Amino acid sequence: MTASYDSDKFRPNEDLPFFHERLTSDGDNIFQHGVTSRIEFLYTPKESGAPQKLEIERDEITFPIPELPNEQDDLFFILRQKHTWDHLRVSIHVFNNIINAYKPFAFFLDFVRTFRFREDDDDQVRRGYRWNVAYDDYVDEACYNIRYIAQNGRTSGDPWSLRQIGTRFVGSIITDACYYAFASSRDWADYIDHLRTNIDKLDIKACHSSVGRPTKMDFSVQFTDCQRLQEYRRKLLRAMDALTSNIQVIEGCQTRYQRASKLYGFSVRQDIIDDLATQAQELKNHKYWIKHILEYSSGTANLLGKILEFRHDETMRTQTQILTELSEGQKRSAEHIAELQSQTAEDSGLLKALTALASLYLPASLVATLLGSNLVQVQESVDSKSALHVRFVDESWVIYFATVVPLIVLTLVFIVWLEKRPAKFWGTRP
Repeated sequence: MTASYDSDKFRPNEDLPFFHERLTSDGDNIFQHGVTSRIEFLYTPKESGAPQKLEIERDEITFPIPELPNEQDDLFFILRQKHTWDHLRVSIHVFNNIINAYKPFAFFLDFVRTFRFREDDDDQVRRGYRWNVAYDDYVDEACYNIRYIAQNGRTSGDPWSLRQIGTRFVGSIITDACYYAFASSRDWADYIDHLRTNIDKLDIKACHSSVGRPTKMDFSVQFTDCQRLQEYRRKLLRAMDALTSNIQVIEGCQTRYQRASKLYGFSVRQDIIDDLATQAQELKNHKYWIKHILEYSSGTANLLGKILEFRHDETMRTQTQILTELSEGQKRSAEHIAELQSQTAEDSGLLKALTALASLYLPASLVATLLGSNLVQVQESVDSKSALHVRFVDESWVIYFATVVPLIVLTLVFIVWLEKRPAKFWGTRP
């Protein structure tokens, strides 16, 4: 921000209270918190022409506001940010003192709101070129915001950052007609080429990925590729917006200079007009290449989306086929199990029949066993009325029950133990 000439010579700032109130209400996001402010002053006397730089860092109570010893001299106020997205390194109190001392026109306060704590590059962006003409002395004031690209020196992540410079100056239209500042375009070409190279890698994927035919070597297309391409396109759109804003600044300088020449009747310097036109054309060329990259990257994005959609459908078809085969296998297994169950049921019925048949012979077997043992003796009877005589041996029966009963008890105990045995004995209980 430059300070020259008496501000009372300009048209009154009727909108200044409105813009100042809006700036103050947003002060927590714009100005640093605390009492220490830091401002750089660059004083350039017209006679010597040698600039004198002064950097002051003090609290807001004792912060001095320099005065011009000669109204024809130039005094620059340089307000910096610690980081691109950080607060201005000056308190709102000191900034208000500067505003009250030099009374810039209202639109400059709106441009200040761009330099604030923010979360992205698109927050509170101000574009265009504003200027105001004094009543006499061929003096005007203007403000604008230049957005430019620069390398940030990071070892990881995006090596480029979008930065900005806000400018407000007051000067003589005749002697300082070319008193404008816009970013050099030498880094724009490198930045655009950086984005184009990354987009070309994705474009190669999109153009050479196989679809519908198996190949040994193929590109892996993922959803993250679409996300990265969209991020590159957003950066290109942001760069195009910044270039458009800078072109508006240059065109504003041209309009201001030509209108002022008609208003005050001085001759237009053609070298100034040519210089402005050259700079504007260079920025327009960058815009053209960005537009070209955006056009073919749109096709890349569409093609990547189609490839992802086709491969997704192909994967779904493969998975569906696998699930169908698994379902058919499970169906065949179920049929086989049903056959086994049917055969088991038949075998179980046969075993039941055999068991029932065996049970019918158990009484006869028991009687035959007893009669064939030494427990019962069959002898010929001396009585003429009976041919055979059956006699039970008392001693054998005692031995029989003495042996059988303990064995039955022992068997029952063994069965109960098998049911309640420890799991570690047989591994797992049935």
